[in-house]
Amino acid sequence: MSMNAVVISLFLGGLALCIISGASLLWALAFGLLCFSGHAFRLGFRPREIVGLCGRGVRTIGNILKIFVLIGLLTAVWRSARTIPYIIHHCLPWVDPAHFHLWVFLLCSLLSLLLGTSFGTASTLGVVFMLLARTAGLDPLMTAGAVMSGIYVGDRSSPMSSSAALVCALTGTSIYDNVRLMWRTSLLPFFLVCLVYVLLPSARAETLPHVDGLFADGLVLDAWALLPAVFMLVPLLLRWDVKKIMACSILAGCVVSLTVQQMSPAALLRCLAYGYEPPAGMEMLAGGGLLSMAQVAGIVLLTSAYAGLLEATGLLDGLSSFCRRLSLRLGAFRTT
Repeated sequence: MSMNAVVISLFLGGLALCIISGASLLWALAFGLLCFSGHAFRLGFRPREIVGLCGRGVRTIGNILKIFVLIGLLTAVWRSARTIPYIIHHCLPWVDPAHFHLWVFLLCSLLSLLLGTSFGTASTLGVVFMLLARTAGLDPLMTAGAVMSGIYVGDRSSPMSSSAALVCALTGTSIYDNVRLMWRTSLLPFFLVCLVYVLLPSARAETLPHVDGLFADGLVLDAWALLPAVFMLVPLLLRWDVKKIMACSILAGCVVSLTVQQMSPAALLRCLAYGYEPPAGMEMLAGGGLLSMAQVAGIVLLTSAYAGLLEATGLLDGLSSFCRRLSLRLGAFRTT
């Protein structure tokens, strides 16, 4: 077995061990970086050169790391300013029991498009819909499927999405051009999914539990809570830079949190760093903050550091050559 195969096998073995044991993937990725760096050192690269190769890959995703920071702040402040509960509170009465799963899909799509995050949508609106489904006796698996379908609409097609931003950073393309093209390919499956949820008999309920007081009884849901959303949508329509849009929305959310929601500056700073801590009984609103993005940022940071090492050491040259030959026979799409 060649040394390249040994190094890659060690990395894959560490990855499999972390998956089986339930350990964080960061450990596997850090082990991979150690393996690839050790292989580069064995080939004659000096430590300073190895650090430079890692830095070359990291520099390509510097913009993404900034967006991760902004997403962490945004998801926290939209909770503390009551923007997310306000939207949920006023959208839930629209839900038609006769087409419950259709509305689950549509509303999860809407919130994920606003936030650009699948996790933030699933942990708030998704949890609410799962509670409603269980109470109404509807299939929880079907409801979970509708939630998952909806949250990835925004994760794929929102200008606020970190996934979309990562694609732009790696390909050197415009986020707005990419989103426009993604929507062009998404419209047909989007309407087909809507049709499926309309026709499914298992998606119907006679009535739904009373939800008007789900948040209103424990939170101040003033119309000012929509200010962060307004400060996101207006610049978005003007095609501002995504980071500036997020910064405007975060600033508006901080103002609403301090003035309307009467948060202390210390509590707001703690919320931005560690995530929002809701009142008792509102635990589904907890989350967000810089800390919530630490793992995903670490994963992207470590894997981007691989790029320069893999290119300089030729670890994947054999696989790349095989894929090129295969693409001549099967085409690029089937090979990928």
